[in-house]
Amino acid sequence: GYHSFMRALPAIQRARPEAVTLIVGGDEVSYGAKAPAGTTWKQRFLDEVQDRLDMSRVFFLGKIPYPEFVTLLQVSACHVYLTYPFVLSWSCIEAMSAGALVVGSDTAPVREVIEHGRNGLLVDFFDTDALAGTVAQALADPARYSALRAAARETATHGYDLHKVCLPKQLALLRVVAGGRAEEFKAATAGSAGNAGNEDNEDNEDNEDNAGNAGNEDDAGNASGETTATRISAGD
Repeated sequence: GYHSFMRALPAIQRARPEAVTLIVGGDEVSYGAKAPAGTTWKQRFLDEVQDRLDMSRVFFLGKIPYPEFVTLLQVSACHVYLTYPFVLSWSCIEAMSAGALVVGSDTAPVREVIEHGRNGLLVDFFDTDALAGTVAQALADPARYSALRAAARETATHGYDLHKVCLPKQLALLRVVAGGRAEEFKAATAGSAGNAGNEDNEDNEDNEDNAGNAGNEDDAGNASGETTATRISAGD
């Protein structure tokens, strides 16, 4: 999703001239094809739009320690999470548990956890105009989306809390595998759903590779691995 985000960024900057964009992650390729020799996906898509950007308001932070990553999620006015159909990234659940307003792609894995207008906002993966407009609106009136932020955290903590949901379900599954007790597994996992993330944003690992933006796993076709951490900060 890094390429889609970068193509939307000039319009976001025009609409919100004080917005600051923070992009977290490395240049490595975690999924998909490598960039052409001598370049990276990060640089390739930056070059495409750089002449239309105010680079004094765009910061590529590289890889940062996990506690700083969580803090960044907590202060962001908007967290952009774009991904092709793929396994949902832990960073999406992490952003929701931090109370971030997630603007995600309207793709199958994201729809598993985000319902448009209830606990986040969804846009077409390839519609850069819609992405820019949605992000600009989020930055223009943050208070309007406070209920979505609260609902996002509720979704994460109710369905994906490590200690209350995920770990008990994994232990129950191990017991089933060890003893063949399928009914015990059904009883232990009834009424809850989920398997990643946690309420207190702990017991995780450092932010995933992602040269890019918007929190998520498949990137530009797929280049820089996860685009999970791009966000517009709360400085608008």
